[in-house]
Amino acid sequence: MSFQVMLQQLTTGFGQTLLIFFLTLLFSLPLGMVVYFGRVSRFKPLSWIVKAYISIMRGTPLMLQLLLWYFGPFYLWGMNIGNYKFTAIILGCSLNYAAYFAEIYRSGIESIPVGQYEAARLLGYNKSQTFFKIVLPQVVKIVLPSVTNEVITLVKDTSLVYSVSYIEMFALAKQIAAAQTTVVPFVIAGVFYYIFNFVVAWVMEWFEKKTELLSLGGNALSTSLLEMNHIKKEFDGLQVLKDVSIHVNEGEVVSIIGSSGSGKSTLLRCATLLTLLDDGEISYMGKKTAWTENGKVCLPNKAQLKEIQSCFGLVFQNFNLFPHYTVMKNITDAPIHVQKRNKDEVYKEARELLQRWDIR
Repeated sequence: MSFQVMLQQLTTGFGQTLLIFFLTLLFSLPLGMVVYFGRVSRFKPLSWIVKAYISIMRGTPLMLQLLLWYFGPFYLWGMNIGNYKFTAIILGCSLNYAAYFAEIYRSGIESIPVGQYEAARLLGYNKSQTFFKIVLPQVVKIVLPSVTNEVITLVKDTSLVYSVSYIEMFALAKQIAAAQTTVVPFVIAGVFYYIFNFVVAWVMEWFEKKTELLSLGGNALSTSLLEMNHIKKEFDGLQVLKDVSIHVNEGEVVSIIGSSGSGKSTLLRCATLLTLLDDGEISYMGKKTAWTENGKVCLPNKAQLKEIQSCFGLVFQNFNLFPHYTVMKNITDAPIHVQKRNKDEVYKEARELLQRWDIR
């Protein structure tokens, strides 16, 4: 079999892979929200049933679930499953991913501060308006990275449908490889999966950037300067920061008030990267500054980090002025030598600051 014929057949199979992928997303994304509402329902029997469903979906392999959905009706009720294969695949994949999406939605919704709901109630929003106008726009932004991970995983999980003998790209690659005794079909399939995953990741990243300008009420004119999401930090087993989130938009002044030792300084040190976080994510001007992957803290490359660090400053409790510098040089040295700004411009700004505070 020529490479061209092989490529043509795998392209046809890739069409079936795409069909499974998009239909699964179409059903599982909204179904996940329905499952979430069942999960948090005050009607305890319903909540228990949904919790059991989520536990089973997340605790058993997707391949096993596909086999049960496909062969179950025949072995349990003697149903003819001749034309049921594709339906079983979409049903199995959708129900599996809906469980994961439901838990992602739950984590996002529960991260919204109670004050948001109270403010909406005082403004006269009903429950539906509060959810769709106030809560949901914020939740979309919060859960998008986790949803992206699941979507990318779904691209690869489509290959599991070969277990019910459905002919899509991976199944075709296996057949051709066995018949031609070559690994070339697997290489081609791998390239297809990689390119498609790359496109999916790019689209999701683009969508994530589009949502970064969302503020409360959906005002797209407010630029988010600093975002700290789910920050955790501990010292010698003592947890100082416990799932702290803070968003500061352009023009806002945010005050952090607390007793001595409550973690205010630690939060600021994490925000300025003087202390690395244990878990969570920090962004400046929409650019990821610090985040965790597999338990490790990640930072941008040196050039990107230097650019980001030019966006913030910190006034220390004990000042930390350089004692061998004059006041003027403390103010002007970094802008001139680190940021490479115009010397005359920097000195002009410094003199204005000193005059404003009557420092001579």
